Amino acid sequence: MNPLYGILAAVMASMVVLGDRDAFREGVVLLRAGKASEAFATLQRAEKSYGDEIPAELLADLALAAHATDRLDDAAAYAERAAAMDARFDLLRDTVVGAVRLKQAQEAMAAQPQPDLGHASTSALRAITAFTRALSAQPESDKARRNLERALLLKQEIEDQQQRKDDETKKDEKKKDDEKKDDKEQNKKSDEQKQDEQKQDEKKQDEKKQNEKSDEKKQDEQKQDEQKPDEKPDEQSKSQPIPDESKQDEQKPQDPQKADEQAPNDEKPEGSKQQEPKEEDAKAQPSESKQEPTKGGEPQETTEQHGELTPTEVRLLQRQLEKLMEEQRKLRKAQAERSQPGKKGW
Repeated sequence: MNPLYGILAAVMASMVVLGDRDAFREGVVLLRAGKASEAFATLQRAEKSYGDEIPAELLADLALAAHATDRLDDAAAYAERAAAMDARFDLLRDTVVGAVRLKQAQEAMAAQPQPDLGHASTSALRAITAFTRALSAQPESDKARRNLERALLLKQEIEDQQQRKDDETKKDEKKKDDEKKDDKEQNKKSDEQKQDEQKQDEKKQDEKKQNEKSDEKKQDEQKQDEQKPDEKPDEQSKSQPIPDESKQDEQKPQDPQKADEQAPNDEKPEGSKQQEPKEEDAKAQPSESKQEPTKGGEPQETTEQHGELTPTEVRLLQRQLEKLMEEQRKLRKAQAERSQPGKKGW
């Protein structure tokens, strides 16, 4: 039999009952018989009959009945009220309150989807405090010692689980920090890559501009080269001396008949006929006294009268001079062949 029931019986024997004594007694009988629900209802009916003069014994019975029916908060409240009214119920209070808080801590640990470690730790500490007072009141009570040990083991389990949760939280935070660092490094690399690409683009643009400048320079040089041929004839006409007609006359080949008379009387070769100057070349020779008429019929002096020749006239004179020099070389060669004795000209 529960020792608390003996305490209640002794207290009830000395009390003066002023309320519904029958309901009170019936509730105690039902509680001892293990009918906690019926006992709690009956004792509550007795509590109402006493009004403000409710005895501490009835509150103690209500605490036991409430705890048996898992009305944990009601059980703790009735036990506290009973001990506040009568110090004889301090042990009852500590035992009931410790049991209530221990059960609440166990329920918090079994909560889903994850344990409520904060509530469980608070309830376990209250249970340890209550069981410690109960053990102090009954040092030889094995039940009080076992209750305290259960509360301490639960507190250790809560701390271990809290430590694991903290470790996981730190691990997650570290992982997040590492990810942030990786993202930061990745962004840094991306920025560096963008800067490199930008530098390469700028370099390409500079090379393109340089090439364009080079092409423009080449085009300018090409244009200058194209314009130079048109200027060269005038420069050549200024740099080349004007041929002297008197010297050209001296360099003219002798008449073929005079050359034959001066040569030995050897037989003339058939192929030694001299080429006569073409009429076109003779006609093309410039005349010093040539004048061109103007629109008014008056003669106009040409550039030849002032000692200057046009580029076309210079080129024409050069060709004529070359032809004359070639004919002179041929005549000299023919004369040399005739002058050799015993050699015929065929």
